Amino acid sequence: MVGTIFIAAAIGGALGAAIGKFGFRNSIILCAFLGICAGVGIALSVTGTPSAVIAVQQYEGFDEMVFTSDIPVLVDFYADWCGPCRDLAPTIEMLAAEYEGKILFLKVDVDAQPKLSEEYGIRLLPTLMLFSEGQLANSWTGGRPASTFRFAFHEVLK
Repeated sequence: MVGTIFIAAAIGGALGAAIGKFGFRNSIILCAFLGICAGVGIALSVTGTPSAVIAVQQYEGFDEMVFTSDIPVLVDFYADWCGPCRDLAPTIEMLAAEYEGKILFLKVDVDAQPKLSEEYGIRLLPTLMLFSEGQLANSWTGGRPASTFRFAFHEVLK
């Protein structure tokens, strides 16, 4: 990223020098600054990756998505205010990227979807449920290491 910013600043500075020959003051600084901004934007757009975890936005269709999926489904019931949920989130994101196309990862905000939370009997957060072929294959409450999930994933992917 630093190299990208440096190159963008250098190009911007060179452009500013060329424009400065026509009598525009501070053009080198302005164009170098714009080059840095462009470099940061380029670096962020290249290195930023979209999440492989799908946030459930509505109650309707959730059961169908879980029970008719061709691949196993991991559902993460969480809340923004839940510390252990926030601690577990990077692990879930990493696993979602690792098992992309093999396991469907869903996140359900229990505050935004109280009906789903009630239907699935969520009492502790985080609660994760792994479904395979329309059946509950495993569930966990609280934080867990990635190896716990990998073992369960291996079992349902056999």
